[in-house]
This record gives sequence, C-alpha cells and structure tokens, in this order.
Amino acid sequence: MLLPARRTYTLILAIFVLLILVACTRQLDPGRWSFRGLRPLSTHNNPSETVAQPVETPLSNSDIPVIQPVSGDVVDAGESSVVPPPPPAQPTEPAQSIEPPAEKVSEAPTEPQEPPKKPPIDLNKYLTSIRDINDTSLDRLKCPPADRERYDYLRTLHNLPATPPPFKPYFFALNLHECIHILPRLLGSIVEAIRILGPENCALSIVEGRSDDGTFEVLTALNQSLPEGVDYYFSRSEINPTKSGRIGSLAELRNLAIQPLTDHPERFSSTNTTVIFFNDVAACPDDILELVHQKVFQKADMTCAMDWNYVDYSGSFRLTFYDVWIARTMSGESFFHIPFGGSWNESMRLFFGQNDADRLSKARFEKGLPFQVFACWNGGVVFDAKPIMDEGVRFRLNRDNECYQGEVSLFTKDLWIKGHGNIAVVPSVNLAYDDKTAVRIQKEKGLPGDWNRKNARNKSIHVPWKTMPPPKVLCIPDWVRQPQTWVDWNE
Repeated sequence: MLLPARRTYTLILAIFVLLILVACTRQLDPGRWSFRGLRPLSTHNNPSETVAQPVETPLSNSDIPVIQPVSGDVVDAGESSVVPPPPPAQPTEPAQSIEPPAEKVSEAPTEPQEPPKKPPIDLNKYLTSIRDINDTSLDRLKCPPADRERYDYLRTLHNLPATPPPFKPYFFALNLHECIHILPRLLGSIVEAIRILGPENCALSIVEGRSDDGTFEVLTALNQSLPEGVDYYFSRSEINPTKSGRIGSLAELRNLAIQPLTDHPERFSSTNTTVIFFNDVAACPDDILELVHQKVFQKADMTCAMDWNYVDYSGSFRLTFYDVWIARTMSGESFFHIPFGGSWNESMRLFFGQNDADRLSKARFEKGLPFQVFACWNGGVVFDAKPIMDEGVRFRLNRDNECYQGEVSLFTKDLWIKGHGNIAVVPSVNLAYDDKTAVRIQKEKGLPGDWNRKNARNKSIHVPWKTMPPPKVLCIPDWVRQPQTWVDWNE
C-alpha cells in the first residue's frame, strides 16, 4: 500500500506545480501586463486589447542650418524670426508612462537656491557712451561720421516756424529686451540722428520687457543722455512672447511702442510725422538717416533695411538674409527659396524668380538701388504716421481663414489695403543683431555712403512704383509642418 500512496503524493505535487506555472504565464502575458512592476498598461475590459501611445519624435534634417542666436526676443527678431513659429497646436492627452513610480527617497531639506545674479553694470559708462558718439569706453561697432551734407535738409523739411514746433515730425519707436550689449551702438546712433534731425523735432518711445542684464536700468536713466527738447516715452511690459501666443504678443508690444501717437495726437501730425521703428540692431547714424532720406526722396510710404546673420552650413558660415519669413517681392515670392522641409541651401540665390518683377529687384539690389516689395521689415523701417493715427492700422495676429504670418507682414498687407503700397527696401542699409556680425557686414556689403557715391550719377535711382500688388502671395505658415501655398494678397 505504500507504493500507491507515493504515486498519489507525486501526482498531487505535479498538479500543484502545473497550476503555479499556469498562473505565472498569465501574469507575464505581454498583451495585458508590463514586465516592470506587473502594472496594467490598459484599463480596457478586453485583456488582449492594447492602446497605442502618442510619441513625439523630433524632426531632423541635415539640410537645415544651425541658426546662430541673435540678441533679444523682440522684434524679432522683427523679432521677426528667421524660423517661423508653428501655429498654436491643439492640446493632446499626455502619453501614459509604463515606468513604475519612483521610490521616494528621504532627503534633508535644503534652502531654495536663487539664480545667479548678473554683475552690475557701470551705468555712467553706458550713459556717456550713448551721449557721446566718439566715446570709446565701451566696445561697439565703429561708425563713420554722419553725412550732414546729405541729411541736414531733413531738419527743416517741414518749414516749421515755431520753436518748439507745433508737432514732432519724427517719432522713434523701439521694443527692447535683454540687449545691454547693443545699447551703446543702437542708442548712440539714435541720439546722433536726433541731433541732426533736431531734438525739438523728435520723440522717442521705448517699451522694455523682463530684462535683468542692465537694459532696464539704462533705459530708466536715458533722459540724462538725450538732447534737450526730445519727448521721451518709456514703459515696461511683462508680455512674454515665449510664454504665450508669440505673434499676438509681438503685435501687442509693437502697438505699445507706437501708442503715444494716438494717446497724444496733439503732439504729432498724421500727415507730417514719420515713424522710425528699429529692432535691437547694430545701426550707424547713416543707416537710420538714409532710410528717412529715401522715404522722402522716393516718395515712399515705407522704407526697410536689409538684415543679415551668419549661418552655419555644415561648418561653413555664410552671410544670409535674415527676415526671409516676412519679406515678399512684388511677385509675391520670398526673397530666397526654402522648400518644404526647411533646407536653406538656396539662401545665396536672392530674388530667384524667373519673372520681370524679381529680375528687376535683383538688378536694383545688386546696384544698391531701392526696389519695391510687397512686404518687408528687415530690422529697421521708416513709415508715415497717417495709417496709425487716421486709419486704424495696427500690428495684429492673423484672422480666421487668413494665412498664419508675422505681425509685421500683416502690417504691410494692411498698408496695401489702405492704399499705401509704395514700400521699398533700401539695400545700401545693412543691419546685424550684434556688433561683431555688423563689422563683417560692413566689409562685405559696404556702408550707405559707399553706395551713394557709386550711384551719384545713376539716372535710374528712382523706384519705378507699381500701384497694384501681386495677385497672389506665398503663404509660409511653417517650414516643416505645413505646406506652403499661394493665397490672394488680400484674403
């Protein structure tokens, strides 16, 4: 009887082991269970049903150049950026993690760490540098003396008999953020331009935002460096284009800068005040004054500079036009072709279109002569105050069913709609967003005075204006996510 008992015991033991194996196999079923922590991946009723989790993979393209950072985040960039921001995306559900929750490790409490503070600036040095065009206490781009013989007439252009005049013929506007390094050159040049235009004829409006590098402190004390007679409007804004809708935020900031025109209409003239709006760029006095002069000489509604940056093309740095997302030729094309996917390999072929409008632009550009465009900003512009003061034109975000584009693109589009289509790029004015790049640009592109001497006897110096815009304009909402399309210019 002992043998059967042993067999029975062995059979029972085998059945028990088999049950354990079945249970383990069920727990390790990858269709329902995670191997790490045996946590369910899905709460669906069907144990064999799995849920695909959304995964964002970064875009990569060996053709896309690495853009070197520029100062500030206004405006522009404009803060008009070379790489356009994508339209606001619809919120999505976060991907479900399959990692087990991390175990809590008790640590001794620590005191909150403050971010490192930037060293204080020598405020007097900055104010002196801005006030004195010849001061060398701070490093900055070297500029030639302003060509007073060419620009002195701008001071008496309006033949204003009274002193002070009944209105300010020149209104400077700036948005500035974290750009202490550019202030000696930019503001120094503006102050020198103001001296030539006449301090009694000028107003300066600056909106600063969120700077902790000394920019705010310099601008707060800037009155000490301004010539007597200048109206100075200074304000600070917490609007942050990197935290909210970028284009809408940039539009708000630009509108704040021009707000004194409508807040104090008695101080300005809708028919005789000129707005001079610059980004945070390294500009010489002649760069500013040449844009003003060409607006008068060409009978333009708006004049723009050309802005540039050095871009890394697989280790080879090349001078590249910067504001390509904004600018459009009179054929409606971008200044150079960027195919869907974002390759900048064709950036050296400016005005590439095989049509009469682009051929004319290319020919005049190569001679340093102003040429008409549909849209531009390019680091610095000069335009009439009338659309702002009388016609309600403002910087804005695109409307529903309107091409997603920059606030300055929409500004120039609205100028065309209001009948102010004499918009020209002045290629003898070339700007950069830091002093080092500006030095190289001066060598490669020349100064306004160099081009003026070359074209002194050129009989084709006047822009051949067209009254009608291009019927279609290229819409580029994004380089890599949405296709480019041609849309009606006034959609």
